[in-house]
Amino acid sequence: MLVVGGLVAVALLAWYLAVRGRRSTREPGPQTPEEALADVLAETLDDLRAERDARRAVIAAYARMERALAASGLPRGGTEAPEEYLERVLAEIAVSRRSAGRLTSLFAWARFSGHDVRPEMKEEAIETLEEVQRELAAEDAARIAGSTGSAA
Repeated sequence: MLVVGGLVAVALLAWYLAVRGRRSTREPGPQTPEEALADVLAETLDDLRAERDARRAVIAAYARMERALAASGLPRGGTEAPEEYLERVLAEIAVSRRSAGRLTSLFAWARFSGHDVRPEMKEEAIETLEEVQRELAAEDAARIAGSTGSAA
């Protein structure tokens, strides 16, 4: 009788762990702003390169960044200007003011200016996003190294 009870307990534990494992692979936890931004940048860069219209490309790049940050808990306020949003977000994420500021400036020019968005501006947006990717990767590596070092 004790053996049967033990087998039932083991079977229930195995079932619980299997269900929990499936749930965790289907429903990942919320991402940090840096993780969300890093994930969206890979897609954004490919789309940005493929977009022929420089204005649309720059606006789309900024919009994707904003959506990724919002999904990770840093939404832009309804009355918040892009520059105000930038100031608030920079306090939360590990991206340089120079990179984020340049992308915000390009977005503001593309979105609100009547002047042309030149192809060079699209290239600059691509280069800026690549720089942000490198910054996020460096921050992630430093975080992993720090957690590995503290665990040792």
